[in-house]
Amino acid sequence: MIDKRMSDLNPYQELLSDPDPARSLAAMEIMLESGDENLKRMALEYGLLSPISTVKRIAFETFLKTKPIFSIRFDGANIESAQYVTRMRDWNGTLDADGIGYWRIPVGEYHEKNRCFGEASYRPNDCFVTVNSDGIFLTPYGMNARATISDTGSVTGVASLNNVTEPVAFTIRIID
Repeated sequence: MIDKRMSDLNPYQELLSDPDPARSLAAMEIMLESGDENLKRMALEYGLLSPISTVKRIAFETFLKTKPIFSIRFDGANIESAQYVTRMRDWNGTLDADGIGYWRIPVGEYHEKNRCFGEASYRPNDCFVTVNSDGIFLTPYGMNARATISDTGSVTGVASLNNVTEPVAFTIRIID
């Protein structure tokens, strides 16, 4: 049974590894949009871990179309501003004793006019995620941030939070 499942996935792995970049990119996009969780995971991992920035960007943008829920991990361990604690809790976040805070924000529809993805719950018509050649920009209510896709496939960056005087490092894990 395991051998059967592995052999079913091998042709897709071969497509992702095709020496023709256009074919491997097309295979990744098709797999990401397939609806099959195993294929989506394989293609997302391939794309986000690619050394080619265009492939990373296409993989991330295709992933955003699935309307994921971002779990944003803020590293506030060294933040001295008392407003950090308030900001985490005021926006339905959680905060542990070490200053690590989390917000969960669902990604919404793509807005062609503004070339961005909205926030599914609180401000669906405003930009939440914008992806361009300068990086990934997150602008939910109360936050303005810039990030990049790390070598581990996570979105990492620094955020400015309303009323918090210091920048706060954050991470969004995309692949397990």
